[in-house]
Amino acid sequence: YYIIGSIYHKTNKITNAINLYDKSAKLNNVDSLYELGLIYINLKNNKLAQQYFEQAANHNHPAALCELTNNKLINDNDDTNHSKYIEILNNLSNKNDSNALFYIGNYYLKHNNNLYKEYLQKAANLNNHQALYVIANIYKNSDSNKYIKYIELSIQYGNKNAINELSMYYYDIALLHKSKNKINEYLIYVQKSIEYENETAIQEYNDYIHIQKLRQNNF
Repeated sequence: YYIIGSIYHKTNKITNAINLYDKSAKLNNVDSLYELGLIYINLKNNKLAQQYFEQAANHNHPAALCELTNNKLINDNDDTNHSKYIEILNNLSNKNDSNALFYIGNYYLKHNNNLYKEYLQKAANLNNHQALYVIANIYKNSDSNKYIKYIELSIQYGNKNAINELSMYYYDIALLHKSKNKINEYLIYVQKSIEYENETAIQEYNDYIHIQKLRQNNF
């Protein structure tokens, strides 16, 4: 049940994934509880997500404990509890849990900018795709080489949002070159955008080729 549920999950057939994960969880598969938690986080059902993460964490699932603790850190308005959550995440980060490092970094974004950057970089050093994506966007308007480096790494390690963003980044550059009649540069960047399956770029390129053929036939 778990393996087939994972396939449905990866292909975004969420209802099927939930049904199979649920059957797997009833057979004491702890990973299924964790995956159900992730699904309900994405569905914005924090209450159900917490329940599944807590069940998995109670069976010594480190990733579930990480998600459970981060949820509590985000949603607990009592600041006096935050140090307890940070301690749990720190313990997990000592075991190279990159998500724990990233979540600590997110917490410090509002409290300590130096610690925010420190934990963000630590998470990125462990190839955490969320941290790599955030760092990429820090450099987006100031250093294009570093932006591309980090966002490509984020894609490499599984960040789907980064794929769309980089494709649009290349597409916007392509249109800029086209407006300046720099056709060689335009073609280079529109092709880069197409490499990331940007449908708008594909249509743009096909339209360009079509117009060029019409012009050739008129001579």
